Amino acid sequence: LIDGQSDVYALGVLLYELLTGRCPYDLTRKAVHEAIRVIREDEPLKLSLVNARLKGDVETIAGKCLEKEKGRRYHTVGDVAADVRRFLRHQPIQARRPTMAYELGKFARRHRVLVTAIGIVMVVLAVATTVSTVSMWKAREELTKYWVREGLRLQIEGKYFQAEKAYKTALDKGPTYYKALANLGILKKDLYTSQPYGSGDDRVLKESVSLIERAVEFADPEDPKKVAGIWNALAVSRYLLGELDSAESACDKALAIDPEYYWAAANLAKILALKGDMEGAVQSAREACRLAELRHDKRDAAGSWYTLATLQLFMKDAEAAESVERALYCNKSIDAPWLVRAKLRLSLDGHQNPSGALLDAMNADAFSDGRDPRVKEVLAEAFLRNERWTEARKASQKAIDLGGSQILNGMVLAIVATREGDPESARSTLQTVEENWPNNMAQPGHFVPSVYRGVLWFDASDEWLRLRKRARSSVNGQ
Repeated sequence: LIDGQSDVYALGVLLYELLTGRCPYDLTRKAVHEAIRVIREDEPLKLSLVNARLKGDVETIAGKCLEKEKGRRYHTVGDVAADVRRFLRHQPIQARRPTMAYELGKFARRHRVLVTAIGIVMVVLAVATTVSTVSMWKAREELTKYWVREGLRLQIEGKYFQAEKAYKTALDKGPTYYKALANLGILKKDLYTSQPYGSGDDRVLKESVSLIERAVEFADPEDPKKVAGIWNALAVSRYLLGELDSAESACDKALAIDPEYYWAAANLAKILALKGDMEGAVQSAREACRLAELRHDKRDAAGSWYTLATLQLFMKDAEAAESVERALYCNKSIDAPWLVRAKLRLSLDGHQNPSGALLDAMNADAFSDGRDPRVKEVLAEAFLRNERWTEARKASQKAIDLGGSQILNGMVLAIVATREGDPESARSTLQTVEENWPNNMAQPGHFVPSVYRGVLWFDASDEWLRLRKRARSSVNGQ
């Protein structure tokens, strides 16, 4: 069994060689099995028989290190070091039972120094201690990295609470390991965004920001892509908290470190849109599209083209149609491009092609995970345009259940209620809408941006006012 006392034996062999210039056993020309037998059974040649000046405490210390029976050796390297220090101070060592004559003899010789031998012993002990410490830290570092890898695997699998436990275990081993801090911070953000629309707990986001800020503090400057990623993660958590200026600054720092970091450009577009800087948002979205194309990542490219198309749509830019087609070319199996194309057709030419808008909205719904109320709202509007009243009602009600707008969906429900022969319900619903109409939707030309689970969207006052006009006409029988 290899343990601490095995290290004591190895230290004894090293000490013996340093003091005498030879090994404790003569194993020259011996077969392996014979060499093993000699080490196991024979006693090493005493130091004093090699060099008479080594007789005494030095010989006793080395001999105790080389004892065959573990119980007779020093228990730890620290015990060896303690006896060596006693020897240097000319005090009685623990390796032999002290007698009065022995202690008096040591006291009489207290000012005589065996400089060479003792210096060698101290160097050996220092090296042994250093090697032991370095080995311990390397083992701790490897264990920390293992738990970070395990946490990332669990996080990718959606096992958030198990992943959190793994990251915390990593931080127990290495409290300043920046990858563990960053990944745990990102996990907290993911926990927040995994909640139903509009129901996330800001305290979780604040914890995310705190962890990622610590990761920035301890990040390795020799790993620029990781550092840029940490700044980008901080930007996301901050914009979700509504701290848009700080979020923009974090994105700028990520891009300063790595100008081709796609995610920072993509998030900067959303942040600028939330701040109302539409021109800056479009510019950043175009840059994100360029970087995504360079990475040959079609999913990221689809997301960037979708963001650009959304911005162009609500700026009434005719290029929105081309951008959304490029998004669909890159990836047809995500909801966002279908959603914006449905909205594009409803906004610009839905009256000419309502069935096309509905097909796009149904595709968006099919590829959605069912948690984004905005998908249901567009689907409800498309059903409404196609005069499929029952489906429109169900889609709007589902949007409300998911946390969608009571006002927007209330207008759809009021229109549907009149078509289904329930004027009383229609009037009641419209009255609730009128009483709670938001001030920021009272005038034309206003829009409210939002980002949910990374997807940018706008509520435009022009569309709300147009839908309210239709609801009023429907309820009032005009």
